[in-house]
Amino acid sequence: MKKLRIGSFIVVLLLVCSFVYCPEVSAKESLVVSMENLDFVEGVDSAMKRQEKSEVDEKLMKAIAIINEMEANKKWKEIGNLVAMEDFKYSNYYDELLYIYIAHLANEGERKKVEGLWLKMSRMQNSIHVFPAMLIRFFSQKDRKSSEYKKELDRVLEYIEITPKSTMIHGPMIGGNFLFGYSIKEDFSSGDPIKVYTMEEYIESPKPLKGFSDDTQYLGILKASNEAFGVQPLRTAKLAELYDKSGEGKKAAEYYYELSKYHFGRNQHELSKKYIEKALEGNKGYKEAKELQKEIDLALVLKSKEEPVSSSKSISLSKEDSYLIPTGKKLSKKDLEGKSNKELRLMRNEIFARHGRPFRSDDLHDYFTKKSWYKVNPDYTDDLLNSIDRHNILLIREVETSK
Repeated sequence: MKKLRIGSFIVVLLLVCSFVYCPEVSAKESLVVSMENLDFVEGVDSAMKRQEKSEVDEKLMKAIAIINEMEANKKWKEIGNLVAMEDFKYSNYYDELLYIYIAHLANEGERKKVEGLWLKMSRMQNSIHVFPAMLIRFFSQKDRKSSEYKKELDRVLEYIEITPKSTMIHGPMIGGNFLFGYSIKEDFSSGDPIKVYTMEEYIESPKPLKGFSDDTQYLGILKASNEAFGVQPLRTAKLAELYDKSGEGKKAAEYYYELSKYHFGRNQHELSKKYIEKALEGNKGYKEAKELQKEIDLALVLKSKEEPVSSSKSISLSKEDSYLIPTGKKLSKKDLEGKSNKELRLMRNEIFARHGRPFRSDDLHDYFTKKSWYKVNPDYTDDLLNSIDRHNILLIREVETSK
């Protein structure tokens, strides 16, 4: 028992010693080291990794070392003064200082100040901190229903779309959770070095890269855009592709379905068909998608021109006035068994003819004008077709194409 107590004491002593003797960055150095660490980011072979500091660099670092000894409120006020001084804009460390201060202000909820400093940062296009600073500005806009939030969201998306894919960026390092709140890293004096990526890596990754959160990864921003603005073809298509890439086929199917509806509403039926097929690839049991697919197929049939028969000879014309399809009959595949493609074509076009559709194909025109019941309707539209007509057209087309 005595040996156990001694052993426990030794363990505790070792733990205490590890804290006492473990080298830590002092409070005095934290901002200086943070800025230096931001300049020496992992993955960037930068000319900024200098051996000697310029005069303005030395002056800035000395000022920051002094400011670090002040109380928190006074410290950040003085940092704000440094950022505002024209001379320090020429320091190689200015963008690091500016980025840390933006992160701090965002954590303090100083939304307006973040916006003002972003204008300074936006002019420093060679800095890898520009994009994460933009994401911080976006993330700090909490009211997702406001017009300002939508403007911020659109600004981020436009920046991503116009920025060269080789541009180096890093994440805004947002941590925390919904229960206890989120915060943005502002102390880089310890911990793992920041990981940098190209804009292309960021765009193509379906999962958050190191340093990014679900909300600030490209997929999350596209999702927010879809919720705020509705379908925007290129962005929504990219969102669906990223869900596809992540293996979330059913989630991708939802956005492919939205795209299909969008294009269908604009009579872009070929595009609509393309996306509805993708939706059903991701979710074969997607009921709404199956129904939309039928509407698309019908629309494609209705807009298509009557194809001339392959034979140079005209169709043998019937002199009988009877219908090929009984009035009001909902056809089944059994009703179409044994019919040739020529017969099926006549049956399909008879449905249109009953409503007075004019025909451009000579053989169809000649065939139906010999029927006493056929009267051309100059105001014909496909809206005259009823549900049985539409069912029969699709069914006949399906049998025709299967031959």
